[in-house]
Amino acid sequence: MPTELLTMGPAWTLVTNRVYALPGKAVTLYTDSAGAAFEQSNVIDFATKSTVTLTGGAGRVTAAFLRATVGTPIVTLKSD
Repeated sequence: MPTELLTMGPAWTLVTNRVYALPGKAVTLYTDSAGAAFEQSNVIDFATKSTVTLTGGAGRVTAAFLRATVGTPIVTLKSD
């Protein structure tokens, strides 16, 4: 299955542990899904990764790929 590209603007419902490609620049991720957790990586196999820190339902994402690790959160991406 090809990797889906998340674009800025619309709301996206993410599937747990599915890898999504991100825009080619840093973005702010917004979610109001309680308990949502995310990882980001610059490699598609997530051999190296970091947790996205959420504060008030928002977190800065700087990597090329994203995946949700809990639930099926709804997210919106906005330009920094």
